Amino acid sequence: MNGVSVTVIAAIPSFGPLLAGLDLTNIVITADAMHTQTGHAKQILAQGGDYILMVKANRPSLLRQLKDLPWNQIPLGARTTGTGHGRGEIRRIKMCGVHPGLPFPRAVQAVQVNAAAPAKP
Repeated sequence: MNGVSVTVIAAIPSFGPLLAGLDLTNIVITADAMHTQTGHAKQILAQGGDYILMVKANRPSLLRQLKDLPWNQIPLGARTTGTGHGRGEIRRIKMCGVHPGLPFPRAVQAVQVNAAAPAKP
């Protein structure tokens, strides 16, 4: 499995056993905010993989540090429109490097995604 992205949908106690013993080389694991845990990131890295994890209010210190990045100075990477959750949406994405010392294993980049309903005419 080269260059594959795998999305994990599992309860917290199932995460470790689900990935145990797998060679995650060249695999990117994506998971929701529930799995944004140091232990999960360490396991993915130890097995040779990389991760993309959502950060929400369940990690308040990490979320605060990410919000404090200089997002206003970073150019818009992409803007898309589409339909999500039964309504029109505009999605904007930005990406930046993170400062050393971010309290998460080997975190080097942050991605900001904003989704909003388009303005009514």
